[in-house]
Amino acid sequence: GLEEKQKASEEEIKKLKEELDKKIEEAKKLIEEANKKA
Repeated sequence: GLEEKQKASEEEIKKLKEELDKKIEEAKKLIEEANKKA
């Protein structure tokens, strides 16, 4: 039903947010490394 669909999309959103957070952390690390070398 509709509720199940909503739950599924909430799970997907959570996963996407976690992936995004990981990518942001990785990007921050790369920027820090670049700043050290500069």
